[in-house]
Amino acid sequence: MDVTLREGIPSTIDFETEETDVDDLEALATVQADTLDEVLARVRDDYMDGSIVDRFFKTRTACWRVLVSSVLSGRGLVVGTHDESVGILLSEVVEELYAVDTSVPRLRAQQAVANATGTTVNPVHSDLEELSFPPKSFDVIVVQCRANQIDEYLEQLEPILAEDGSLLVLTDGWTREIGLTERLGLGDSSSGVRERFESSLRGHSFGITRAVRRAGLSVVGEHALLSTSRHENQRAFDVRSQEAHDWLLHGSNKTASTTPFVIARQISRLAQRAGILRQCYPRYLFVCRRQNAAGELSSPNGIVLAGKNRSTVLELEDNEIQRIRKVPNSSWQATVNENAQAALNTVPDSLADTVPTGESQETTFGPERIEQPVSGTPLDQTLEATPESVDRHLEAVFDWLIEFQRATCDRWVTKTPAEIERELTVEQVGLSNPPSVDRELEVPQVVTHGDLSGSNIYLRNQEVSYVIDWEFSKISANPIIDVGYLILQLIDAFGTNFNSSFKNYFINNMPIGKLLCSHLQNYSDQIGIDPHCIAVYLPLGYIHQTKTDLRYNRKSDVDWPTRVHSIWNFQEEVANRIV
Repeated sequence: MDVTLREGIPSTIDFETEETDVDDLEALATVQADTLDEVLARVRDDYMDGSIVDRFFKTRTACWRVLVSSVLSGRGLVVGTHDESVGILLSEVVEELYAVDTSVPRLRAQQAVANATGTTVNPVHSDLEELSFPPKSFDVIVVQCRANQIDEYLEQLEPILAEDGSLLVLTDGWTREIGLTERLGLGDSSSGVRERFESSLRGHSFGITRAVRRAGLSVVGEHALLSTSRHENQRAFDVRSQEAHDWLLHGSNKTASTTPFVIARQISRLAQRAGILRQCYPRYLFVCRRQNAAGELSSPNGIVLAGKNRSTVLELEDNEIQRIRKVPNSSWQATVNENAQAALNTVPDSLADTVPTGESQETTFGPERIEQPVSGTPLDQTLEATPESVDRHLEAVFDWLIEFQRATCDRWVTKTPAEIERELTVEQVGLSNPPSVDRELEVPQVVTHGDLSGSNIYLRNQEVSYVIDWEFSKISANPIIDVGYLILQLIDAFGTNFNSSFKNYFINNMPIGKLLCSHLQNYSDQIGIDPHCIAVYLPLGYIHQTKTDLRYNRKSDVDWPTRVHSIWNFQEEVANRIV
């Protein structure tokens, strides 16, 4: 078979897949580490546009790496309908990674982005029939395809799998192919009526296992992947784990934290009672080996919950969480665990029992946080939109926050109007020209949490029992990052639209608004910070979230900048309410 070079990429075919976004891909193909942000800004329509960016930087969809980490080594091959991120993320943990595609622009863009993020992907322009690798070339092969294509893929890939290698198959189940999950908000269906019908006939555990055996391979691991219409592969677990099933179907609401997952839980209970649950998952991940190398895969006995920057592994035993692993989704997101560890090291002894107990350890995926489960109830599960509830909850949180900030304050700094303007400006998302400040402000520097919202604050007996998820923390920063974010996220929880909620609860003279201002005034007195400083920096937590999103995900899922502009529009009123 002849191998030629096509735009510098080894090629075994004489055709290319046409791309509708070829200009964006060609722009990405020129990217280098120091131009990455600039080029991504050009290919995005705006800071929330993920049409191209997510294909390379949405890392949460590959959280399943954690379940199969024991086979991710040596020489790897990625083939099929994966996003470009899969090859990039796998290249971080195997010794050498090859990616096959029929699109040269895709391959060139993937190669350049991989290089810019510090790893290497070897592109190959080919299709399944024209692969030119020698026999037994790869220690791990990862393929994503429809269930009716598995036979074809395995026929071509089995010869190039190493004697003791592993072949991973990701494929949609029949419940997704027929459109059931799409109607329930649990993942969109693929296109093609005929293909969907044919795949639905084979898209179940029994049918996939038969296809694997026909190829002379054995199934050594079988996992279920649960998605939503917003995020793919949000939950992942070993289908052999009784603990995982029990926890998903009957355990904590943390595994069914959104309406789609609540629906999935109810349907799964029915399927379990009928004895067909294993045949009904919307997506499967099979781990296959040659029959002479077979032996069940060892994987975590628990559930993987995909997050934006790191994935949480709940390790279960006797229907209880024994420990929690927080695994970075990529090498560039590994710093979030370093941030968390650094912040937790500063917690004063008086508050040490209100943060997770744990440690960091270096793993295949970078530094992991190993933590013990926490007790209490998340604030957002008990907070109600009544003055009494708001007052009670904020009193508990501010008691904790004031003590924490007093204990971690290392100095006060003087901020000039020009410095304040720079802190509030993020040009690339249109945050510029904040309301002018006509004098210097004295600001304490404290350890900040960075994401102090109701889901991260646990309460017990009307006190803060734990504050979790410190990955966005800073060691010496403006305390209003946390104060403002706490108040603004509370307001957001009370309505369907932030702008109207902010105006109703904070600007208008409503009872809850009065309480919010009262707590901010008390905070100002207790910390000794000028109330005008709080008004100026109130949206700083949203600005911090914007910068964090752009750094780790190259786009925002939430329109933080529009919220900031809404707050700026009322800054004078805010100042009048709390000064």
